[in-house]
Order: sequence, then structure tokens, then C-alpha cells
Amino acid sequence: MKQIQDASGNKYIGFGRNENRNGKRVFVLTALLSKTTSDVLNMTVPQTETIIEEDIDPNCTLCNKDYWICLIDKKATYSLKATALNKICLEIPKATSDALCQELYGYEVAEINAFLEDLLSDLSNVDALGNHVSSIDVALVRAWKLVYEAKNTVSTNYQKDFTLLSEAKNNKSVPSFMNNIGHDAGFVASIAAHKGLRCETCINKNSYTQFGDEYMKDLIYFSGNYNEANLWTDLKQPRAYKTVLGAAFQLRVLRSQSFMFSTGTVSFDQTLDDTDADNAGDDDTDTEETRSKCRYDIKAGNNYFEFKSWSKSYVNTFKNDASKRTYFANQLKEYLRKAASLSNLNYIFDGRRITETQAKEVLQTVFKDKAEEWWNETETNAIGRNKIISLFGVRDLVDFKIQITDVSNPMYNFIKVY
Repeated sequence: MKQIQDASGNKYIGFGRNENRNGKRVFVLTALLSKTTSDVLNMTVPQTETIIEEDIDPNCTLCNKDYWICLIDKKATYSLKATALNKICLEIPKATSDALCQELYGYEVAEINAFLEDLLSDLSNVDALGNHVSSIDVALVRAWKLVYEAKNTVSTNYQKDFTLLSEAKNNKSVPSFMNNIGHDAGFVASIAAHKGLRCETCINKNSYTQFGDEYMKDLIYFSGNYNEANLWTDLKQPRAYKTVLGAAFQLRVLRSQSFMFSTGTVSFDQTLDDTDADNAGDDDTDTEETRSKCRYDIKAGNNYFEFKSWSKSYVNTFKNDASKRTYFANQLKEYLRKAASLSNLNYIFDGRRITETQAKEVLQTVFKDKAEEWWNETETNAIGRNKIISLFGVRDLVDFKIQITDVSNPMYNFIKVY
């Protein structure tokens, strides 16, 4: 729909469609709506195809009055738009520049302004978008728009990271990935939800989450190899950052330590027992985890994997507050019951946040709490002395307690950091 004025000053509402013809933006008119002096609405259908060409500013001299550059110049309001547009026409071939500007012309003015500004920002950073203008094409602009939609309200730095944009462009070009992640909306949600994501042009406040380009690689690896629905959901939680952080940590390890998950059929987030001894769901008082404690994160063949992206401060809280250890102990007990040997059990902590020794001390604290109780259990669903002897190779309860005191003991080898 377009407002049209004829030579006599009469105004109409035109209905039709936008097209690109002979390198120019045109509006193909299919009907005219007008109002008479008696307030009667008239609809007129042209007998022949009527084309209305989108006008450029006659004073535009950018790039030898390049039509598409001048059309963007007319629509944009960014104060340095001429500098940015000159950069486009100087560094990008004409055909690519035309296609890029045609894409941009369909965006909102605020989006066009932001893109042009990004071409001139942070040029001291080698990874800034403005230092890679010659590599920009329509696909990269579309990736930029996704990142802009996901992050611009909290930071405009992400959309300037050329490494992130390049990987997002690659991911977006894979139809199966776009289908698995939930198309553009799902892609935007997964980027927006990861509030701690680092980028090459960001002021990064942590040292443990992935950089944007590596996160894009994690996402497409997960899509191509696992595509598990619940984990996709976790990655998009806008108000549960611990959930997002834990899911993103799983993705990082799935890709970087892929050999660990090649031992058989892989399944995600299933119950370890039939009763699920954990509390039902998460609540405000459950600050330990975001997962049911009697479910495994991943199972590959007969091997179980439990992921913990814990900070040093939380490890200290866990060790000093017995109430934080209740659900953890219930889950560990179920893992020990299920595992045929310790080689089938893997507790994986985020090595970018805590050391291997600190991770082992987490389990050591629980073993100290529960050693005697678990040894003496005889009821259904118990561990009991026979299973402890089988798993840990100890002679008796005294021997078990002695081994617990040394985190360098091989009994702790099922605990890993990455």
C-alpha cells in the first residue's frame, strides 16, 4: 500500500507490490482508492500495468549517483550515513552492493542507521565489522539482523563482531539447522537468552563462556549430531540463565570432547529411577541446580554424564551448607546404583570456573556425609557395602573412609573438568 499524489495534487491510496526492475525499486500499482467530495470511496483498477518508480534525492551525488546507494541515503537518518555508504561502494563490488542495499532498504530506519553506524565503529579492533566491509554480502547482513534483534537492547557490541556474524551466516545457510533451532525466531531466542556470551568486540565480564563464533559452532554441531528438543528449549530460556548456562556448557563439551559420547546410543535428560526422589520441579528456594537431581544429563551407551557449571563461590557454599547437598547426594546415590563400574560414570565440571581439585572436593564432601549411611543400607534402592566394595575396591568401611580423605585417590577419577 502506498500514498500517491497526481499532478493536480489529488491524493490516493495505491495497492500493489514492490519489485526490483532494471536495477531500480518500483511499485507496481494494481488498484487505486479515492474519496469523493461526498465521502464516497471509489476503487479504480488500472487497465494497463502502472509502475511508480521510487525516487531518490536529486541532490544525492554518492558513488556517482548510484541508485541504490542514494535510495538508502534518502531513507537513513544516521548523521554519518554518507561516509558509511561511500565505504560500501568503494569496498564492495557493484552487483553485491546493489543486492545488499536492496536488502537493507526493506529494514526499519533504526536498523539501517545501526548497520551504517556499525561500519564506522570500533575500527581499532581487527574483528570489528567495519574492518571487513569487502566481505559483507546479503547473507551476512541477514545474520547481522538476527544478532541485532537478539542483542541490541542490551549491547550493540555483538552485532559488530565479524567472527560471530560470519559463523551465524554459515549456520543460517544450513536449512536443517534453521529448522531444528526454530527458524529465525528460534535463532534470535538462543542468542538473546545467553546473557553471558562473550564476543570479540565486547567488554567481556567473564572468562568461562564461549565467544560468539565458537557458540555458533557448538549450536550447529549439536543440531547436526543430536538435535535434542529439551536441550534446545533450555538454550532459549529468557529468564532462567542458569539453565541456559548449563545447557551451553553441555554443548561445548559435546563438541570439544566428542570421543566421550561415541560409546553407544545417546539420550538426554531421562530419569535415573522410577520415583524421581528429587523435589518436583524448580522453585525459588532451589538455588543449587536447575535440573531434577535424579535425572541424568546425558547417557551414551552404558555411560552416564552429569554436568556442573559451578562457580568457586558456589562450591564454597556447597561445602559449608549441608542443606545444599541433599539433592546432590540423592542423585549421586542413584548414579552409583546404576553404574556397573566407576568407568561408566562421569561428573563433568566447568574447568574454566573451578579447578579439578575443587571439583573433586565437591564429591569428597558428599562422600564424607554419606559413607557410613550408604555402607550400612540394606533396604530396596540401597547402595550397600557390596556395591561400594565393587565400585571402589575397598576392604571395609574404615578403608572406604580413608580413601575418601585423599582427592588424588583413583576413586575420584570419574570427576573431570573441561
